[in-house]
Amino acid sequence: LYMMSLSNSKQSHMINIKEAALTLRDVVESFSNTDSTIYSKKMIHSENNEVISGSFKTHNYTSLPDELNIEVKSLATSQINTGNYVDSSANSIKTGSHPFTIESSQGSAHFNLTVTGKESNLDVQNKLASFINNRIIGVNAYVDVKEDTSALLLSSSSTGVPSVGSELHFKATNDSAGQDIVEFFGMNNVTTKPADSTFTINGNEHTSSSNNISINQVLELDFHKVSDAPIKISLVPDTEIAED
Repeated sequence: LYMMSLSNSKQSHMINIKEAALTLRDVVESFSNTDSTIYSKKMIHSENNEVISGSFKTHNYTSLPDELNIEVKSLATSQINTGNYVDSSANSIKTGSHPFTIESSQGSAHFNLTVTGKESNLDVQNKLASFINNRIIGVNAYVDVKEDTSALLLSSSSTGVPSVGSELHFKATNDSAGQDIVEFFGMNNVTTKPADSTFTINGNEHTSSSNNISINQVLELDFHKVSDAPIKISLVPDTEIAED
């Protein structure tokens, strides 16, 4: 009666229970040891992730304060040009070649729009958007349709004020030959100028050309909205270690 015959599966199960108990003992001891990684490893806590979220580039916590109070006063914006809304079905562009140039921070890109047959204004706008997007010049294009009208919208890939040269990221110019499609479609109608983000860190004013900033090359923060008050960003013990 005192000697029980255990199958291999039961013996394996009992060994697993013992190993789990030993692992639990180690975890419990780590809670009582202030030098344990359960206390030293940190995670980022934002009071409002919808306004500011963050992540670590490295885990050099010693170069960071335990708490930051950040107020986002304005977001960085890209340049947006909203073209003229024209009759989508009309045939306003003459048959032939219509060359134009877009100058951006990546250089000058020359285009030669060829219109054949009875292409509507919407057809031409879609063709222009395709030409511009395919060139990858830091300018994005799409066509906005409102009822019976449509407009060509252009926006810069980059946000913030350009570091050198013009205050704009791009500009379109019509070449001498052909119809002035730049003027007709309003490709230079700047409706939003590029702007830097403005924010404070513990009361000190800062600006950035983007909505992503780095602090001491350790912490990365993303701005999503303007805040009504400072948002507290703190470093707290990583609770996921305990959950694991």
